Order: sequence, then C-alpha cells, then structure tokens
Amino acid sequence: VRGIKIVFLAYTDLVAPSLGGVEAQPAISYLSKEILQKDIHDAKARADVVIVSIHTGEEYSLEPTYKQQEFSKIAIDSGANIVVGHHSHIVQRLEHYGQGLIAYSLGNFIFDQNFSQETMQGIILKVIVNRDRIENVEIIPTLISSGYQVLLKK
Repeated sequence: VRGIKIVFLAYTDLVAPSLGGVEAQPAISYLSKEILQKDIHDAKARADVVIVSIHTGEEYSLEPTYKQQEFSKIAIDSGANIVVGHHSHIVQRLEHYGQGLIAYSLGNFIFDQNFSQETMQGIILKVIVNRDRIENVEIIPTLISSGYQVLLKK
C-alpha cells in the first residue's frame, strides 16, 4: 500500500494442535511461541509492517487472559507492529506496548449474539503506519442492530 509492504499473519490455539502440522489437511496456523517468532522474523525480512491476528482467550471476558497478553507481547517483541485479538466476542482493551499496538479483542462486528449490550458492540481500528512506526490510531465504535446490521456508534 503506497510503497509500504504489509504482511498479515493469523493464528489460533482453539483447535487440536495436530491441525497445525505441516501435513495436516485441512490445516491452520496453530499458535505456538516458536512458530510465531519464526514467522514474524521471516515476515520482517520481506515487509515493512507485520500485523498478527490471534484467535484465543476466554469468551465474554472483559479482560484478556494471561495467554493473550503473553503471546501478544511475544509478537511485538519479535517485530510485529500490530496485534489484533478476537474470540471473546466483546471489546477488550488496547495497549501500546514497546513500538507496537495490541488490541486484545475488537468485539463482535457481524454476529448473531444479541443477548447482551457487550456482545452487540465492537470497534474498528483505523491505524496509520509509516515504514517504521505507528503514527495514529483511531477507534471507531460499532453496534449490531436487532437485524444484525453493523452501525457506526455515534
């Protein structure tokens, strides 16, 4: 994008680890410290910005688990610029860590969980990056309507 190379990496640990094997069919990117660090190192050799998506944590928890925090910080320490988490189905906090940004959970964007205010909310992140740093972060709150449509919260 405009001369900046961006790599997206995505992981989960909410399935059997065997699905993360090289020979697995179907396969996923299983969340492990060694794989995460190697992938980010390889990505940084080819890209200016590395964004990591992590699907882990506890559903409906307002706070990120220790594991969410640990792996997000490992990702930033390994060279990722942005970590975006999801699985809790509710918005969790953002954290500026080192030179990076961690969004532990963006909440729900489009989902049929209308049983609580928390599950009907989400956020969109608008992140402006330069080749070597995050210049600006804008949080755009969203709501899911009773018809499961995304609305920008005013």
